[in-house]
Amino acid sequence: MSRGVSYYIEEISKEKKSPGIYAFRGQSDGRWPLQSAAARRLLLHLYKEEQENLGQTSPNEEEKVKLGQTPPNKEEEVEPGQTPPNEEEKVKLGQTSPDLEDFVKFSRDRIKKDFLARYIKYHQDVLIEPACTNGFNLENGRELTDLDLLAKLQHFRAATGLLDFTRSALIALWFACETTAEDGKIFIINTNDRSSIGHITSERAKSKIGDLLRSEEPPLWYWEPVISGDAQGRILLQHSLFIIGKPAILDKQSFSVTTRHGDKEHLRSELEDKYHISEETLFKDIYGFTSVHRYNSPIRYLELSRKRATHYFISANKKYQNEDLQGAILDYDKVIETDPDYA
Repeated sequence: MSRGVSYYIEEISKEKKSPGIYAFRGQSDGRWPLQSAAARRLLLHLYKEEQENLGQTSPNEEEKVKLGQTPPNKEEEVEPGQTPPNEEEKVKLGQTSPDLEDFVKFSRDRIKKDFLARYIKYHQDVLIEPACTNGFNLENGRELTDLDLLAKLQHFRAATGLLDFTRSALIALWFACETTAEDGKIFIINTNDRSSIGHITSERAKSKIGDLLRSEEPPLWYWEPVISGDAQGRILLQHSLFIIGKPAILDKQSFSVTTRHGDKEHLRSELEDKYHISEETLFKDIYGFTSVHRYNSPIRYLELSRKRATHYFISANKKYQNEDLQGAILDYDKVIETDPDYA
């Protein structure tokens, strides 16, 4: 029997072991550690280098679908992420080989070495400087800070060190229920725990990215940006905040709740029907709109029409059995009005 939204909200509440203001992140594949897309992209690069040095062949097409490598000549299939989709929601390794387990183990070991210096260099040399060279740091006559620029790049699906979180446990639950055969996970962080995380004030937000990433006390920062332009609506609707800092968030710095894969379809339906949380309500910008209306996306309007018609049909039958003929006729009329093809 599927577990509903109330069950998972109660489980999340149990993890709030101390007073504070909490942030939540839903991941559809709970096998992955809590890492930024930038960390995963850089780790993948290092992993491939090691595999090649060991003389091993690179992953086949099925094995590399979500390591940032879209199979050639195929349109990339993605679901919207909390900003635009990240690699973490897309990884499918482990379906045909043990590579996922190997890669995760490699990530945990490699991140303990000299990874931070590479991580900082990635942000400075691969993202920030080239983006500035292309003029992407200029917006409405002003120069964006490093953080503002990273948020803009992430909105357009670049792999940055910003981890999307939300103040809403319900929205995190929605993201943890992306269609997948694996259990999902909701990560929970107490943003009032000053031993683990600090607040990026408007003044600190002007800092260079390297300074924030080098910080030891605290090792993590949370940032609630005031962003104009395309990303603004999405950030407000999703109650978003970003967490940035060390490449990996340690278990002691976060808690988690697992969402069973067998519950996901039911949870998504309940979140949409009762709480009005859906792709349409979370992604009210041109990027979300076009993603929802890809060629292979379900037509939500028709699905909802069929669901409502079924509701009226069941109601009409009950009224007919209770000899409420007038009520039954009204509900049967609503069936026809809602979905003329209902049979």
